[in-house]
Amino acid sequence: MLSVVDETDDDWGSITTLGSWDDFDDFFQQKYIDSECFASGCTVVVTNADGVVHRRRFGGHKDGSIFCVYSVTKIVTTIACLQLRDAGKLRLDDPLSTHLPYWLDEARPTEEGVSATPITIRHALNHTSGLGYYASLDKVLTSPLERAAAKAKSKIAKTADLAGFSNWLGRDGPALFEPGAHFGYSDVHTAVAHIVERVSGMGFEAYLQQHIFGPLGMVDATFKSSEAQRARFNTLRVDTSLIAPSCCLPCLPRFIPIKQDLNEAPNMVRGDGGLKGSMEDWVKLNCCLLNGGASKDGVRILSSESVAEMCTSSVGGKELTAPFTYNRGATMQPDAAMPSFGIHPAFLELPSGAPLGTRCRWCSHWPGQTVGLGVLVAQDAARATLLDRAAGIAWWVGMGSTCFGFHPEAKVGVLVYGTHASPLGGAMGGKGRKTTTRLGAFRDTINAAFHLDRQ
Repeated sequence: MLSVVDETDDDWGSITTLGSWDDFDDFFQQKYIDSECFASGCTVVVTNADGVVHRRRFGGHKDGSIFCVYSVTKIVTTIACLQLRDAGKLRLDDPLSTHLPYWLDEARPTEEGVSATPITIRHALNHTSGLGYYASLDKVLTSPLERAAAKAKSKIAKTADLAGFSNWLGRDGPALFEPGAHFGYSDVHTAVAHIVERVSGMGFEAYLQQHIFGPLGMVDATFKSSEAQRARFNTLRVDTSLIAPSCCLPCLPRFIPIKQDLNEAPNMVRGDGGLKGSMEDWVKLNCCLLNGGASKDGVRILSSESVAEMCTSSVGGKELTAPFTYNRGATMQPDAAMPSFGIHPAFLELPSGAPLGTRCRWCSHWPGQTVGLGVLVAQDAARATLLDRAAGIAWWVGMGSTCFGFHPEAKVGVLVYGTHASPLGGAMGGKGRKTTTRLGAFRDTINAAFHLDRQ
């Protein structure tokens, strides 16, 4: 989930020369499909509160495909949590330990100097909990404590159910920084999902089916796909350069097909990833959010106040600035309110002297963002290379290049669903530089949606 849209990219201006969606489709085909930025194809959908405004399937994508949305699952988990808050059954500033007795903040391992004060539900939803993802991180950026946690997590994730994994995270997930002090991507949404189970008295998947998927008519949305649903998956590809040593690349194909994610563990329903569903399912959820939490038929699943809160900065308007996420040993820029998402220097010319070494942590980002609840929010349209009207769009992206955005005030939604592992990759230019990225395709589509909305 690492990517960047280069602020110097001039395609922002070219979008405003497009006169129709046919023009945009030609633009998208040339820039992102013909270049093999999306080697497995891509489905683009733009919505308003009533439904689909524009839809185009590129490459090998077919009608009725099932998409593994990976971290877009976090949006669904956030909605489930806010439903319970709307019902008065929890508060966002409740410590997780209020609802999870085994959650032992005071006893967990910590980095030197970290006191591990209580982690709240709000910290979990906006990735300021102090915990990490503990997965295949570069040694430059991690301590022995975190690397040990990564090994332990890889073992427990193979067998644990939702409660078991949340239990491990609550006791043994090391605290890397004080809650609220930094932005640091983590899988604590899984603990939020277990809170939903305990507070509602239902299994998490059953809860989602009864309170979100069923009411909205999301008939294919599930964690555990059937054989018939798996037959509707598009082929997922990964850039070989992301998984193989550079010395081997001349002997390997540029892309390698891999299996779609069928859950990290067979018995694991997660809060941070794992959901699947058709584009029709995700359009229904998108339109519901554009309608302030109700379907176009008037079925309400969330209060309009909670939808608005999702799309409002949960960190007091602070912008997420380079180095874009908590990085052990790295310092913030002098004008940075708090660190945020990680950007690999190969995709961005970093300020002189930025103490980032050669790698940063994962995640997806472009400048000008703040963090809401379960989503990022484009706060500074110009820095985000977005049209002014797009300021305020909330979004998240999954590892398989599934980008989900919604702007309830403007009633504009954008879904750019690829089947290409990691949104960081793209078409190669001179000297191996990425000239376009899959997250850049999402940015261009947002701009086209807001430009053509006025035509």
